[in-house]
Amino acid sequence: MRRASRAVAAGVLLAVAPAATGCYSFVPVGAAEPRPEVGHQVRAYLNQPDRVRLQHVTAENVVQVNGELVEWDNGRLLLSAFWVKSASGFEYNALGETVSLRDNDLERVEAKTINIPVTVGVTAVAVAGAILLGAAFGTFGSSGDDGGQPPPQTDRRSGIN
Repeated sequence: MRRASRAVAAGVLLAVAPAATGCYSFVPVGAAEPRPEVGHQVRAYLNQPDRVRLQHVTAENVVQVNGELVEWDNGRLLLSAFWVKSASGFEYNALGETVSLRDNDLERVEAKTINIPVTVGVTAVAVAGAILLGAAFGTFGSSGDDGGQPPPQTDRRSGIN
């Protein structure tokens, strides 16, 4: 029984872990706000479709570039791009290639941030579900009043406890 309880407890922890890692959203970076730090994940939206050269292909009609911020100064945004998206919705895998965008070509830039209210809500629901699941399988505590002790041994010869 103890082994089964540990297995259920491990399953409960695995179920709760993804919720506890956080829910993210992309929020616009305003002109008055500090720019995201190097290494931050960002989305850059272009003010008009443009051509983006990647190592093996030139992506046409690109309207969005997603990647990690490498540098943002002197009128240029430099990204280690994960992927670029065309106006038709087609996505090109950029495989971390460096993409340079001029500030004049940017409609807006969004930074990935943790969405605290959603994260707290999802985590609370996951924890409550895990507790209910654990209670259903007897993981959290004993179902009887035996104090966690094994049942008393009986003397088979006399039938006396």
